[in-house]
Amino acid sequence: MFNLIWEGEIIDTVDTRDEAAYLAQEYKLAYGGGQITIEEADEDDGQPTWEQEWEDFGECGYEMEYI
Repeated sequence: MFNLIWEGEIIDTVDTRDEAAYLAQEYKLAYGGGQITIEEADEDDGQPTWEQEWEDFGECGYEMEYI
């Protein structure tokens, strides 16, 4: 896992260094320049990935009613 850091704050976390490098360029454009650094994360932060969040969403027990 790799963290993208801008002004001392983690703005994104990705799985590969290649993805981190690509997103660093995108964030530089979006934020109007500035320094985006990439740091390897020490360990998993325990938070679910967005894929896991969507899987869990489907298992929450709620059912949609169609009218």
